[in-house]
Amino acid sequence: MKKYFTIICCAVVLMSLTALNSCKKDKVEEKTPTAGFSYSPSTIYTSTTVYFTNYSENAANYRWSFGDGQTSNSINPTHSYSTSGYKTVELTAYSESGAKTNSITKSLYVEEQKGDVMFWTDASTQYNITVTFRGTNKTITYYYTSTPSYCGASGCATYWDVEPGTYHFTASNLLYEWDGYVTISSDVCTKMLLYANKGKKQTDPESQSQEMLTLGNDAE
Repeated sequence: MKKYFTIICCAVVLMSLTALNSCKKDKVEEKTPTAGFSYSPSTIYTSTTVYFTNYSENAANYRWSFGDGQTSNSINPTHSYSTSGYKTVELTAYSESGAKTNSITKSLYVEEQKGDVMFWTDASTQYNITVTFRGTNKTITYYYTSTPSYCGASGCATYWDVEPGTYHFTASNLLYEWDGYVTISSDVCTKMLLYANKGKKQTDPESQSQEMLTLGNDAE
């Protein structure tokens, strides 16, 4: 009887030790997360969407900080920036219990969204108008009775993807000369109207120089 009692006691102890070791093993198996992510596109502009792809391992929850005061807990978030410059993006990955974390940071640069400018005329000058803008010549070959509805309209002189800012331009044909400034805004097509008979007359030396009508840089 004593022998059987001893065997039963040993079995109970062994089972207890096995259960204890099993608990310890389960507790140890929660791994530390490894945070990782990528983003696209590689060139980022203000007001455009950035796509973040999360490839973290051993993680159950996430926290993103986009470097502009905004955060997210999504797995694969999207984000857009309203200002240009360098942004530091941080992703923190959490284990299921939240006891273990891992973080990674990446720096990205946000460029100011570029704009476009189109020079056009609303009256026939009998001659084409050559526009010089940022060192490049383009020619207005057609006139419109009202403002063209889109940038790049046929017969206009259009310049694409210009950094926002204020720029000097000149224009001329066989009768007139124009000289002025145009302001380019982010993600906007600025339409600069050159009145055919409001420039400086090349044949009239007494004419007031640099006379120009811009109608307030009419923009879409």
